[in-house]
Amino acid sequence: MKDARVVVQGTAARDPYQGRFGAVWAEDLDAPEAKAASAFLLHEHGSGSPLETLKRIRRHRLPAIYLKPVVLLTGRESDAKELAGLADAVWDMDLSEEVPSAVQGHVDAIRRRSAPLGVTGPEGDSDLSFRILRFMATRASTFSPVATIKAASGFRYPPLEPFLGDGPAESDVGELLHLLEEQRLLAGTFVTRSHACTHCRCAFLNFLEVCPDCGTADLRVDDMVHHFRCGHVSPLRDYVRGGDLVCPKCDREMRQIGVDYDKPSLVYDCNQCQHRFPEPTITTVCHRCHRVTPPEVQILRTMKSYEVTAFGENAAAHGLDSLFVRILQKKVKLFDYAVMKDLVAAEAYRTARYERSESTLLVLSFQGMENVYVELGSRVREVFEELTVAFRGILRESDLLSARNESLFLALLAETSPRQAQRAVERLQEAVGTLLQLNVPNPPRLSFAILPLQEGLDVDQVVADLLAGWAKEALEAGQPGVS
Repeated sequence: MKDARVVVQGTAARDPYQGRFGAVWAEDLDAPEAKAASAFLLHEHGSGSPLETLKRIRRHRLPAIYLKPVVLLTGRESDAKELAGLADAVWDMDLSEEVPSAVQGHVDAIRRRSAPLGVTGPEGDSDLSFRILRFMATRASTFSPVATIKAASGFRYPPLEPFLGDGPAESDVGELLHLLEEQRLLAGTFVTRSHACTHCRCAFLNFLEVCPDCGTADLRVDDMVHHFRCGHVSPLRDYVRGGDLVCPKCDREMRQIGVDYDKPSLVYDCNQCQHRFPEPTITTVCHRCHRVTPPEVQILRTMKSYEVTAFGENAAAHGLDSLFVRILQKKVKLFDYAVMKDLVAAEAYRTARYERSESTLLVLSFQGMENVYVELGSRVREVFEELTVAFRGILRESDLLSARNESLFLALLAETSPRQAQRAVERLQEAVGTLLQLNVPNPPRLSFAILPLQEGLDVDQVVADLLAGWAKEALEAGQPGVS
């Protein structure tokens, strides 16, 4: 790995290994040196966090960066041991100053599997599910769930964690893997089952026995005792006299269970309402949202280990349209992005030449669309179907629609003034916004731009400027960025 790069956190790049490897800033992963490196060596020097740097690598859109093998460098004084499960390999430099053969072989294998995978879009691989599929395909291993208290879902898939957001609703990759399995891109093998809150999907539930009358968990439980000789039945505490058991009805001492008496059942007494009952009501309380819900209503999730199928490997190599775009294309004719640019130029020329009408270009961006997959899992298909209905209800037959990716759409509204386009935008924003608010816990942010067509309009530049502006607004608002 002579051409590997040490990823340096902090503000100054320096090679702590005395020239054995090149150094690259964590903030400068677009540099040619980073793209050309055979692997990234992740260490703890500098002021930054190794975990944040690993997230920066995996969340990059270019496969030359996010698919790069990452080797965690550790030593006797390292406190990054828990990162070992997130990286591709671990090199304990206290044990070996030379690259271990096992580490080198693992890096070489990942590089061979990654070599045929090129960029599938103008801005890289924008679809989160596609990036995760490609990552799994290049690692050629089984990804199994690990039980943990650090994730709301109760389980982690450690190598995939750096791809995800940091919010509680964004940290569960299990739903996304299930969605990929439904599309036959992954094959799942049963591992275990787990209950989760039906409201927030948190796996940490407190199962409580409560009074069926007043609902309190302040209960006293006792054995119900049956005295054979006189047939008296009452709670065990009624029989206790000092250290002996004496029947309160006939005053006879009871010495041996099974001979003098038995305990056929339990009895519960509520300390709040004094109600006595043979069986309590079982309920659950979520540790995150604190909602009280019957256990039969809670979600019963199946946790699986996953491997990439042959169909998934083919999709990883040759590309895969986003699920939203595929659903939308069945209902609405979508033009290729490059074709749409030509259509915009032709329409701009026509309106300028004849000066009889106006046409408008509408740019629509969903900011944070990636998180919809993670939050909804298999329900995402249903929501995308409803989004498609909303699009069809607003756009006319004469309007032309194009998708650059699942987050960015262009609509050419012929014979439509900016004022008329604004009314269409308001209807679309209300329909789409309401749908997402009702179904997605953390819905994507919608941004619109209405542009009157003019000759010489540079669509690529306009889109780039809009995305930069929306990304800045999202950053200032603490919301997900723009694709």
